[in-house]
Amino acid sequence: MILRLDINGEDGVHAVACTLAAIRSAQEGQTVTVAEIEPDYTAY
Repeated sequence: MILRLDINGEDGVHAVACTLAAIRSAQEGQTVTVAEIEPDYTAY
């Protein structure tokens, strides 16, 4: 296993935002960018 010390909380937040954009895109049937994901957006 390789331990990466350069990964931080912001990387995790970005990963979640990417996932939320993909979910919203699938729901709406159109492209959704990460920038369009509001901080209070949830997928449920």
